[in-house]
Amino acid sequence: MTEDVKNPQLKALMEEAGMSNKGLAARIRQLSAQHGDDPPARPDHNRVRRWIRDGEVPRERTQRLAAEVLSAHD
Repeated sequence: MTEDVKNPQLKALMEEAGMSNKGLAARIRQLSAQHGDDPPARPDHNRVRRWIRDGEVPRERTQRLAAEVLSAHD
């Protein structure tokens, strides 16, 4: 059975970057800490899965961090 995908754009960008759910979550956490965010962004791989599968929308700051992570892999 195929998994429903409500955010195919994110899935495609992650595939293009060769990044897993765990990898994206880890890079977002790392970048948030580097930026000195208080509190830091703390997504995990399950949260990333919900962004893709369920179309859950991350907080604006987390969206910016994800964009920064994924654009670094162009």
